[in-house]
Amino acid sequence: MSTRPVVFNLINCIIGVSVLAMPFCFQECGIILCAMAIISSSWLTKKSCELLLKSGHVSRRRSYESLALATYGGAGKLVVETSIIGLLMGTLIAMNVIIGDILPSIFFNFSGVQVSWLVRAVLMTILAFGVGLPLSLMRNLHSLASFSLLSLIFYMTFVAQVKKA
Repeated sequence: MSTRPVVFNLINCIIGVSVLAMPFCFQECGIILCAMAIISSSWLTKKSCELLLKSGHVSRRRSYESLALATYGGAGKLVVETSIIGLLMGTLIAMNVIIGDILPSIFFNFSGVQVSWLVRAVLMTILAFGVGLPLSLMRNLHSLASFSLLSLIFYMTFVAQVKKA
C-alpha cells in the first residue's frame, strides 16, 4: 500500500491552515507571542502524540476510539467521539469563515463584480455544498490525495498572487 495519499493529505492540512490562517495570527499576536504559541503548541502536540503512541502500544489498540474504550470505557469513548466531531465541525466552520473572507476579493479581482454580503453568502454556500459536502461523504480517504494535490497547487497559486500584490 502506498503512503503517497496520506502524505499529500497531511501536507495539505499543514500548508492549508498555515497559508490561510498564520498571517492573521501574526498580525493579531505579534511576532514574539505568535512564535511562542507555535513553539508551545508544537511541543504539546508532540508530547500528546508520544503519549497516544505509547498507550496504544501498551494496550495493543490500533484506533483512537478503541484506545478510548479500553482506557475510559463506553462513556469515555462517547466523549472522545463527540470531541472529534466537535473539532472537525469547528475546523469546517473556521475554513468557511477564512474562505468567506478571502474568496470574495479574489472573485472581485477576476470578475469585476462588486461583492456584497449576498454574493459572499452564495459563494460560501456553493463552496460548502458543492465541494465540502461531497468530499466529506467519501468512503475511501485515499481518493482524497488527488484533491489534496489540487489544493496544494491552489495554495501555491494563491501565494504567488499575494506576493505579486
